[in-house]
Amino acid sequence: LMQLEQFSRKGIPHLICDMILFEITSHLVTAAEKRQAELRTALKNLSNSWGMSKDRRDAVGESLFDKTAVQVTKERLDAFLESTHATTIECAEYAKLSDVTKLYYETKPPFGAKEDKKKEFPDAIALLALEEWSRINKKNILVVSSDGDWKGFCETSSFLYFIEKLPHALSSFQFGADDALAIFKKAIENGDVSDLIGQIDYKVNMDSDNIEIDVEVDSYFSCEHSVDQVI
Repeated sequence: LMQLEQFSRKGIPHLICDMILFEITSHLVTAAEKRQAELRTALKNLSNSWGMSKDRRDAVGESLFDKTAVQVTKERLDAFLESTHATTIECAEYAKLSDVTKLYYETKPPFGAKEDKKKEFPDAIALLALEEWSRINKKNILVVSSDGDWKGFCETSSFLYFIEKLPHALSSFQFGADDALAIFKKAIENGDVSDLIGQIDYKVNMDSDNIEIDVEVDSYFSCEHSVDQVI
């Protein structure tokens, strides 16, 4: 999550399809309900071993689970979307049913020639929606997925570029020192440095927590080091 929050500071659109959100929600709710059931079972076993009354056991359970799995999952996803400034694409506005069925009957990615290809309809809708959004907004999209069918679709698209791992995708948006210097020099030449100090101060404050300081001492005396604050 912290890695994706950088998009909110760099002005890079971070897209997520509602179809994918539905699947994520389903997985998270299922996982939350499973863990809840496991903990309730554990509480029941604990109460049997410790002679805990049912009322007390139920009270503990209620104090832990004051919200449903659906409510907790929604809060988590809402917080994620807000912190990353994600743009949610509503697939129904971009994906055409005729394009989906064409991919299906021609057994093209993400369907392919497999028996359970009907399960790929959500992926097909999401990919077509992303491609249409890209075409309309005239912006290419970097698609991050470990799904081979998504890779196959992106390889045939002029708008979608596939990367399997998130760290590799994030590195595509990192500026090197030479790039940063070139941008800095151009800003000075154009006189566009009115907010430069503020931007530098903001960036330093954001990255200071990631600074690691290692002290090596060669001395006859024993010593310890501590870091109070990085400014």
